Amino acid sequence: MTVTPRAPEPTDLTKNQFRSSKGRTIAMMRVVVDLEKCQDHGQCAFSAPQVFALDENGRLSFRSAATDTFVSADLDESLRDDVEEAAEACPLQAIEVEG
Repeated sequence: MTVTPRAPEPTDLTKNQFRSSKGRTIAMMRVVVDLEKCQDHGQCAFSAPQVFALDENGRLSFRSAATDTFVSADLDESLRDDVEEAAEACPLQAIEVEG
């Protein structure tokens, strides 16, 4: 017996979504910080302290992980309101929310 692989079924998911094991569509969110624009004002750390933090020198802690642009891992959707508020509060608009 010959088994022919099935073609993948078309999907309406975007690159920022996945399907849970129960078939629900779940959005994924990431934060992108332009570290060349960022001047470490820290407003993001007040708006979304679960995501943003300043180090002991008062600089955004992501600077130790990247030099030009920091892209976060996937963030929990429950943080969206705080993360979007942080992006809006940034005086230099150095934060972008994807997904």
